Amino acid sequence: ADSLNILGEVHQDLQEYDKALTFFDQSYVMRKEIYGDTPHLEIAQSLFDLGVACYKLQDYKKSLEFHEKCYIMRTQIYGNTPRHE
Repeated sequence: ADSLNILGEVHQDLQEYDKALTFFDQSYVMRKEIYGDTPHLEIAQSLFDLGVACYKLQDYKKSLEFHEKCYIMRTQIYGNTPRHE
């Protein structure tokens, strides 16, 4: 899953956002298979990365959905305690 995520990051850095989105999605699916429905930081990171890729593709509605899911998951993990990430 990490390798897929890194591939997504490289494509994003190359401004190949469609390819980045594909790799981020594959990483997300794999992480969901590994961790299931239990909130986990790696799943939250995948949601964040998907949100950024959608934003770069100007799919703002989809980006918002991913970022909201990421926020909810991080809140489930950390509670409402402020964090500096």
